[in-house]
Amino acid sequence: MSGFFLLWSHFFGMQGKELTQKLNEMMSSVNELNTFLSILSKRESSFYQNPNQIVHEEILVLEKRITENYRNSLEGVSSLISIVESHLISNPPQDNGTSTFLPSKEEVQSQLTNLFKGKIKTRQAPIPVNCGCYAYRVKTPNPGHFICVNVKKQFFLMIVYHYENEICRAYDPVDIDNGIKLIELTNDEWTPLPTIIPERPLARWEHSRASKVLALWPNGEDWTTAFYPAQVISRPCDQTDQEVEEKGRGYELDFGDETVFTVPEQFVVSLPESWK
Repeated sequence: MSGFFLLWSHFFGMQGKELTQKLNEMMSSVNELNTFLSILSKRESSFYQNPNQIVHEEILVLEKRITENYRNSLEGVSSLISIVESHLISNPPQDNGTSTFLPSKEEVQSQLTNLFKGKIKTRQAPIPVNCGCYAYRVKTPNPGHFICVNVKKQFFLMIVYHYENEICRAYDPVDIDNGIKLIELTNDEWTPLPTIIPERPLARWEHSRASKVLALWPNGEDWTTAFYPAQVISRPCDQTDQEVEEKGRGYELDFGDETVFTVPEQFVVSLPESWK
């Protein structure tokens, strides 16, 4: 255990000494607790065979000491957690874009497969404010969320790696053969894809008819990772049961030149005013 203590003391600096002290105190409480429990078991067996006042009093004392050591052990664990959390808050992991925490190519491909082949989450009331067409209200995306990125008036699908201080670091999920390349985006350079839609189609949570949106383009059984401007012809709430069965739930979109596709809600995003 001494090697373990030295390692943690080095990692946590001055806090490492406190960590070592608290860990020693906790281990001492746990060891005493185990000892008292073992003695209690023997005393109880003795009492059942030959009940007497002396053994009964010993059992009461043991129960009190066990309660005290149990409480001390829990307080020790809480103290250790507080020290570690305090250290991590004061010394967050540094990442220069080459961190080993970057996802692997296989993990990224799995994310894409889940986006294109999986089903988006649905929600009954109460419905969150960022549901469906209101996905743009998400201002602090989580790692792994998909976003639409504006690159010189061209719009691409990317995945969030990290968001902090109004800077979104993201990467292109199809340009990873030579490793993931992170780019930094300001808040006006990205907009999020929906992560949740109403369980039943509801007009309130859908883009209105004739509104301008951005949507992925169907590519056979797959989808592109580029977004294209389109106009809403009809909404999911306008679909009949037969249309949903034939085409799937989604928006009927006009991409221009009489090109019309039905696109699932999770592939359609609001077109920010500054991008028009």
